[in-house]
Amino acid sequence: MGCVYIYPIDLFYPEKKGKFDVDFSFWITKKEFDKGNYEMIFELLYMWLIHTWPFKKERIYLRNKLIPKKIAQ
Repeated sequence: MGCVYIYPIDLFYPEKKGKFDVDFSFWITKKEFDKGNYEMIFELLYMWLIHTWPFKKERIYLRNKLIPKKIAQ
C-alpha cells in the first residue's frame, strides 16, 4: 500500500530544528492514489501521529506536498 517515514527533524532539516521536532512523510501506491485514497490515508496517519506519538501538531514538519484542507488549517 505504501510507506510511512518519521524522522527526527535534524536528520534531514537541521535548519528547522528550532521550529519542528519531527519530519513526517509517506507515500502510497499509484493504485491507492488512483482510487482516491490519498486524503483519507493522510488524515488517518496524521491523526495516529498526533494522538499516539508524543508530538504536538505544531511541531510536525509535513513533507508531503498534497496536504488535505482539514490538516492544513
